[in-house]
This record gives sequence, C-alpha cells and structure tokens, in this order.
Amino acid sequence: MTLKCPFPPSQAGYSAQFKDGTVSVVVDGGPPRTRLDVQGATIPVSATWILTPTEYSLFMGFLRVWARSGGSPVEMELILDASSLETYQVMFEPNSFRLVSKQGRAYTVSGSLLALPLERYQDAAADPWGNMAELYALYGSWDVISQLFADLAHLVNEDLPHA
Repeated sequence: MTLKCPFPPSQAGYSAQFKDGTVSVVVDGGPPRTRLDVQGATIPVSATWILTPTEYSLFMGFLRVWARSGGSPVEMELILDASSLETYQVMFEPNSFRLVSKQGRAYTVSGSLLALPLERYQDAAADPWGNMAELYALYGSWDVISQLFADLAHLVNEDLPHA
C-alpha cells in the first residue's frame, strides 16, 4: 500500500533543483563538452509546511508511519514539471525534517524530499510540454500552435467522420 501524504507543501514554501539528464565537462580553450547522462534521476525538493496544531500532530504521525515502513516512497501533490499539481512518488530525506517555528497556532516545518520523475516527462514522444516547446521552435508563436491544434481537432472530429 502506497501512503499518500495528506499535506502538500505550501506553494510558496518549496523549491526544486532539476537535473536535466546531461553532464558537462569544462575544457581548456573552448566551450564545455556536454553529453547525455542517466535519465530518471530524482529531483531534490526543499519543502515547507505551515500547519495548524492538529495538522502538525498528524504530519508528525505521518512521518513516523513512513519511517516504520522502511522509508518507502509516498505519493505527494507537487508542482514541478508543469504549472499544475501532479502526483509524484517522493522519498523523504531521513533526518531532514525540523520544526522551524511555532507562532501562535501556526507550526512551520521544513524538510527535504527526493521526487521520482514522472514517466510522461521522461519519454520524448509522450512529453506534452517538450513537444510544445519543439513546435514553438518551428512556428514561433503560441497563437499559431493553438490554431494548428484547433484546425487538427476540427479535421479529425468533424471533417473526417463525415467524409
């Protein structure tokens, strides 16, 4: 059973360090040499939670349940590869969680996570935003790309079925 963390980090309270799957080596007398590296590397995330007293107690209980599970990945809603919340498998970095402050009824907790990359962004053919970036390089405008998709949808959904 995969645990789902019921407490997403505060949206203004986390940052990620993305690994793009490349390795670069500086060489004398020219630009660095870059090559592909291992894809699928975890994404380090620093996160902050601002919790009520009850949420704080539940969150700490959740961390204890996770530790007793042997540190198995848990599901967590994060904004990383796109601008909307997506469910990631994450691992908590052991011993990284700390109570940063308690002010009134607000408990601020910080910690580090390692998010596993989503498959759809690893596969070049399935990556919707990567594909859009390639189309942008060809057409130079989001409006042109939107019109292209609208025309294609009309062709597939209206013109072809009635041909």
